[in-house]
Amino acid sequence: MDNTLNPLIGEFGDGLMAGLGGVSHNRYSLTVEGLRSPISVWHVDGNESLNQPWRYVITFTSADKALSIDSVLNQKATFSFNPVIHQPYQSVMSTISSLSDLPSVNDKRTLHGVITEFSQLSVNKEEAHYQVVLSSCLARLAIGQHSAIFQQQSVVSVVEEVLRSHGLTGIDYRLELKESYPEREFITQWQESDLEFIQRLLADVGIWFRFETHAERHCDVMVLSDYEQGYAQVADIDDKPPSGTLDRGGKVFGISACTVKWWSPQSRYKTITTVMPSPIYRGKLTPNPKTAPPMAATTVMPSTIKA
Repeated sequence: MDNTLNPLIGEFGDGLMAGLGGVSHNRYSLTVEGLRSPISVWHVDGNESLNQPWRYVITFTSADKALSIDSVLNQKATFSFNPVIHQPYQSVMSTISSLSDLPSVNDKRTLHGVITEFSQLSVNKEEAHYQVVLSSCLARLAIGQHSAIFQQQSVVSVVEEVLRSHGLTGIDYRLELKESYPEREFITQWQESDLEFIQRLLADVGIWFRFETHAERHCDVMVLSDYEQGYAQVADIDDKPPSGTLDRGGKVFGISACTVKWWSPQSRYKTITTVMPSPIYRGKLTPNPKTAPPMAATTVMPSTIKA
């Protein structure tokens, strides 16, 4: 072996071990604003769908057995998937061009929201088990019931007014609308939460909304749109035809769920199920297994994720 590779291999091994130790093999990271006690994520159960605030139920452990309600409930928090591992590993990986096709270890996703529920599940000699619900800030609009009358305003104008009344600014939401919406003589809200109110108004005119993360501001962004191109491309789906001596090509008539298994030291194998609320592709495929590229999903709806 070339002697010039030995230092690189040694640095790669040291960086890999240091990087894995830096995240304690945990692919999830929860940070609550103002909370100094270290916490370790144990279980995650999330739900994301169109026209609803996303919601993640997170169970975690902490050596602090007396976390107060005020220190957690209604606090801003971030939840990350696949946290970035140690820098030496990153620098070595970027040096080895032959490994560029491997999955990226720093391709993480971070959710920014607010803790809407908090409970202590159990306590033992070493630690306590807690459970929180992390939701989009839009979930706050579900609190309380209100009545109001809006005059000489469009549906979009009323929705923006309601959002701003809860502290959401132009950074927290974005309009991607192709149609124009005329003013109405009056719009009535009667004994319903602000969330139910804007959901009803938007559904009535065919506007839907989803959420994304602002890369620079590090906040949750509500995206309102009224056309199909506004959907986010989430992933590609491979067409795997059935095995057998005769193969006439795979058929996909609508995917209801995609299941992925992954391993973690805490719970061994876990299963993540993604449920698609509508068909992604219809038709007959006749791929060549040697040359056919993966089938790309034209529209992937935000979905329910269970981990």
